[in-house]
Amino acid sequence: MTKHSPSQAMTKVQIRLPDGLRDDLKALAIARHRSIANLATMVLTEYVKSEKTASNPTA
Repeated sequence: MTKHSPSQAMTKVQIRLPDGLRDDLKALAIARHRSIANLATMVLTEYVKSEKTASNPTA
């Protein structure tokens, strides 16, 4: 039986970034000892969570 890494079970998404944003993400990721993908996932997760809270303040 072949074992798959957790990243293989995740959905892959390609996005276009404005000039300079990748470099900014890379610098932040390095400073926080993370990968760019991990940092982007963390930021997007927090954003979605805050938007859900803002649109449903009683939750």
